[in-house]
Amino acid sequence: MASLTWDWRNKFIDYLAEGKLPVDPKESRSLRTKVARYNLIEGKLYRRSFYGPLARCLRPGETDYAMREAHKGTCGNHFKAESLVQRLIRAGYYWDHMDEDMKTFIQKCLRKGIGKRGYQLHMGSHHMSVRHPDRDHM
Repeated sequence: MASLTWDWRNKFIDYLAEGKLPVDPKESRSLRTKVARYNLIEGKLYRRSFYGPLARCLRPGETDYAMREAHKGTCGNHFKAESLVQRLIRAGYYWDHMDEDMKTFIQKCLRKGIGKRGYQLHMGSHHMSVRHPDRDHM
């Protein structure tokens, strides 16, 4: 059952749990095509990917935390958004518009982190340590 707050996952959860389709035929056809990549397990939505395990689909409030965790320690290496998105997917995270969100997040980070001399001010550990959403009970 979908939450009371609408987010991008609701239409997938509604269809997988209850077979509910949008009224618009185009939207309905589109959803049936897209939903083949998703699973509903114990009320949580997951997306299949070529990059690793099932990725838990995060709600909007969880995405900032995941981006911060993925980016922490990698900003000094200037990883591109695409690379961080793939790392997040391999770590077991997914949300709609990940690419755009990560690009925006990195741009904000770069604006904050460039000093007067033009080099990176905040550099942390270079190891990627993103906690898995189910193993770490997020």
